[in-house]
Amino acid sequence: MPQASGQLESKKLGAPGRRDTAALQPTSERPVVFTEAAVRKAFSFAKHNDEAKGKQLRVSVRSGGCSEFEYAFTFDTPKEGDMRIPQCAAELTIEVLVDQFSIPYLDGCIVDYWEELSGNGFKVTNPNAAAVHVLRIPALLKRRLNRWARDGYPSEVCGLLVGRGGAGAILIERVEKTGNLAAERLQDRFLLDPDDHLAVDETARRDGLDIVGVWHTHPDHPARPSGTDLEAAWEGYVYLILSVGPEGVADCRAWRLDGSRFIEQRIEETTTWRQ
Repeated sequence: MPQASGQLESKKLGAPGRRDTAALQPTSERPVVFTEAAVRKAFSFAKHNDEAKGKQLRVSVRSGGCSEFEYAFTFDTPKEGDMRIPQCAAELTIEVLVDQFSIPYLDGCIVDYWEELSGNGFKVTNPNAAAVHVLRIPALLKRRLNRWARDGYPSEVCGLLVGRGGAGAILIERVEKTGNLAAERLQDRFLLDPDDHLAVDETARRDGLDIVGVWHTHPDHPARPSGTDLEAAWEGYVYLILSVGPEGVADCRAWRLDGSRFIEQRIEETTTWRQ
């Protein structure tokens, strides 16, 4: 294990091996559950590491490969917006911190700790990992979206993504701009023009392609789905959101609806027009 960094060793997504974790059921109040082995290891590390004293264990997530997550286990002080989740093992109790960004990705996870010949570390069983796809988009089309976003600011601009879906990947071959019929709230709403939608769909089908998603901008707001986006989302589509301000596009992120929540997808720019 690392010595003085206050960071615990972690592993990529992996099955918990031989240990039976079936009895551990995450809940809305405790969306992340630690096994007894994980609680004892975290408690022991905090007790014997000076940098960890007086701090709580923080678990965070970032996108890894095409369908994996990578996890970080560190000791930290609580920050605004953190979810504080108690974890117990017999007489021991620790508190786990999860930031707002990581909560949707860790919801339903079981964290275990293993000591094996191949190495020691925490292992996370994450049911959300299967919901992650790669969104592949040619750089030329990405630049086109950026231009439309800049030109439409400060109004929301919207349109459709046309391409193909594959195993673990969505391939974008066209981006189409449609009308926004949310005339009274153009700065924070979008409503695809149904006539434009139908025209794009007919052309895509004629060419052997499908509408695979929707893109739209968030003027002066982050590239994360809003409550309104969630209410209007369709299962199976990818939602590409561009955060745009006076200086241009600041961020671009992709999301897919998974039940009642969005899961972020990885964006991969390509140099070729067709895959």
